Amino acid sequence: MKSLYIDGQAGAAGDMILGALIDLGVDPKEIAAVLRPIVPSEFKLDVTRVSPNGIAATHVHVSVPEDVKHRHLPQLHDLLAKGKLSTTVQNRVKGIFRRLALAEAKIHSSTVEQVHFHEVGANDAIIDIVGSVWALDRLG
Repeated sequence: MKSLYIDGQAGAAGDMILGALIDLGVDPKEIAAVLRPIVPSEFKLDVTRVSPNGIAATHVHVSVPEDVKHRHLPQLHDLLAKGKLSTTVQNRVKGIFRRLALAEAKIHSSTVEQVHFHEVGANDAIIDIVGSVWALDRLG
């Protein structure tokens, strides 16, 4: 069994996780190909090598025009269904969005069905989350 440890004490943004997974060997072109049927806008993954504070890393910048920022959980599920993701990846992504919906519902005194995602429902967040889960699965 392979293990990956992410020290998220200072936070870990989706683009940082994608960059780390690309460093581990996932081809960014494969990530983009998997995401194209799911993301309803044209997008680009700009991958560069950086050295913040002398530590080498891969930086991923997601360039995407933002048409829709607010989505409900069923809309996110509909987008996932357009892709060719394994059942395992789909279920993990749905679990992540469900956990986010539960947190949003609690904060806003609402229900999971009524919650609309703000930034997390945006195309760049979908790319970060789905891309990272798919890449983790790809690495085994």
